[in-house]
Amino acid sequence: MTMHHVDSGFAARHKYRRVLLERLALERKLSLIGAANLSECDVGWFVKDGIDDLPFQPLTGLYKTQVRQLAKALALPSEISTQLPSPDMAKGVTDEFGIGHDYSVVDQVIDGVDRGLTAQDIAKLGIPLGEITDIQELMQLSDWKRQSPHEAPPVDGKLAGGLRRTTEGQGS
Repeated sequence: MTMHHVDSGFAARHKYRRVLLERLALERKLSLIGAANLSECDVGWFVKDGIDDLPFQPLTGLYKTQVRQLAKALALPSEISTQLPSPDMAKGVTDEFGIGHDYSVVDQVIDGVDRGLTAQDIAKLGIPLGEITDIQELMQLSDWKRQSPHEAPPVDGKLAGGLRRTTEGQGS
């Protein structure tokens, strides 16, 4: 029961933050652009109708590890690029703590699922089967959250997204 209250308060704060920022954006004639990534979206680490569920999210086509690579390529200041991802709602709570898995593992599992690999095939990458099944379950349980209208991201780092190359040089 306690976790239900914590979760409800967490969701309410995210929804309030969105309402507040939408109001400020409207007053100042600005566009509100989200910073959620594919990893967060696919495991459901966002609040439906909250600040991380905006209609335009340009990074939702990129895994968290790809967002980190992009930050490095753009030479963003280290205080930004090395900051631990956090919902900024409770001191010391990071995204990876909340999800229960490191993004490097989450991304490999999501990528494996995208490639059509079995859990046993993904486990050959050195990921414990328990972590794989837990992440797959998070993906299934959060599917309802992804059923709202969003613009397609301008880049897509998934298998069919056109950014990958096979050994033959074809996109995949």
